[in-house]
Amino acid sequence: MAIYAGAEQVTYAELFARICAMGTALTTLGVRREQRVLLILDDSPDFPTVFLGAARIGAVPVPVNPALNIDDYRFFPCRQLCRRRGCRIGSLPAHPSSAGRSGRTSDCRR
Repeated sequence: MAIYAGAEQVTYAELFARICAMGTALTTLGVRREQRVLLILDDSPDFPTVFLGAARIGAVPVPVNPALNIDDYRFFPCRQLCRRRGCRIGSLPAHPSSAGRSGRTSDCRR
């Protein structure tokens, strides 16, 4: 097992598939190489999935404390991280396995 999180257990093969699907989802949302992806996640199997999925496509994952208030989250992308380069705040599907259902499949060979 790669991850034990309470009752949820994730194998290395499942984690790899999730990472590939997350990379596809981020690419579909328009995330490009060297763009920063703000991660507002608790410690769960979703954290390594999103972190490594972003890294897989060449984006820069930026984990932040999920206990911050909403005003703090708005501050990060607009001023500190993107330096006025036209950032967007987006959200992903609840589970990365649903990410490739828009007709695209994840290509884990890149």
